[in-house]
Amino acid sequence: MSAGGARERAGGEAPDTTRATRLLDWSDAALVASLESEAYAAFDGGHASALLRGLWIWDDDARRVRTRVPAEDTRVWIEEDGGRVHTAILVNTRLAVLQSAAYGFAVPAALDDGRALCEFTLAYSRDDHSIGHFHRAWDEAFGDLRADGFGDGFATCARRLLPLYRRMGARVVDETEIGGERRYFLHFELARTSRWNARLVESDAADRAGPAPADDATERLAFARGETGVALARLLVAMEIARGRPDPAVGVEARRRGAQHVLATVRRALGDADAPAPLRAALDDARRDADDAELLWDAVASFATLAEGPGHSGESSSVAMMTEALDALLLTLLEAWDGDHDAATLVTAMAGDDRRASVARAADALRASGERDAASHLERVARPFAHAAAAIARIAARLAARDDHPDAGAPTR
Repeated sequence: MSAGGARERAGGEAPDTTRATRLLDWSDAALVASLESEAYAAFDGGHASALLRGLWIWDDDARRVRTRVPAEDTRVWIEEDGGRVHTAILVNTRLAVLQSAAYGFAVPAALDDGRALCEFTLAYSRDDHSIGHFHRAWDEAFGDLRADGFGDGFATCARRLLPLYRRMGARVVDETEIGGERRYFLHFELARTSRWNARLVESDAADRAGPAPADDATERLAFARGETGVALARLLVAMEIARGRPDPAVGVEARRRGAQHVLATVRRALGDADAPAPLRAALDDARRDADDAELLWDAVASFATLAEGPGHSGESSSVAMMTEALDALLLTLLEAWDGDHDAATLVTAMAGDDRRASVARAADALRASGERDAASHLERVARPFAHAAAAIARIAARLAARDDHPDAGAPTR
């Protein structure tokens, strides 16, 4: 692929002339220097993590860093402005050296069969810290890798970055603790991560929910499932805000209103569809999915708004654990939406658990220790959690009952 990105994307799509990224030319010494110095600054010289200091090659005098994977084995997607590389994704495309082996990880035997594998070795974004921005760069990298025949990739990450990669569809295949730091080994099935990540790409084109198909009921159903899937996927961004990591570009309330608009478009597309009898039940379920997705957004937005407070006192607090429990429910719901029937059954059971008694016990314990404000905060957060879990359970139950259970029309933007 040329530096300008002229290769056609996976699936035979026409070349995109509005790309955000381009490939780094390793012969451009100035861009390479910018890449390495910006990466050094992005990770603060690696001083916050002994594991990172041992993983990459740090030149503290020049304030530059590079991976241990040779340049000839590394492909780099960059965004640059005036010669300054402010965003980059580095990918090991040969695996002659597996960077993840530094933490004791290895390619799973089931995948080590000669297929084309890659490894994401370093990624950063220096200027635009919005949650949506980085997903577009990843979308282009995933598409290019798939076009070049790669089907699977790997990466390691720390706990703090795990939600980012999980909401792109990465799965944890191994984990370890070294020197008090936990590291996760991730598997990126690129067709899946392209699909999951595409629902999170935020741009003028991606955020327009329309136009809906005019007449055909089957097309309207696919449109409804695809747009509802986008609304559900972006709940994971709201959960990042609930963790206390706000998006500087778009707040949770603006995101909730955006989801309302998308789901109103879905209902409008379904409202007057003249469908043959076999499709009517599916269209009715699609309307119910849209209704419950909106209720779910209301509950999650309320939860995210309330999560920060006296009851959220660290990763082991009751509110923090509730946050991770809700995130797990949403991830499993997306697995179900993506066509995993077992996940649909599992999340129905998970979301149906009555947690009121355990919340009451936790609140009583806080009050007994004199933390009245924290107890009240926990009880306030528990209400939107319960509403969210109920909506998740209803959507999952419909997915579990579906006979076709396709990919739900997930967009491939």
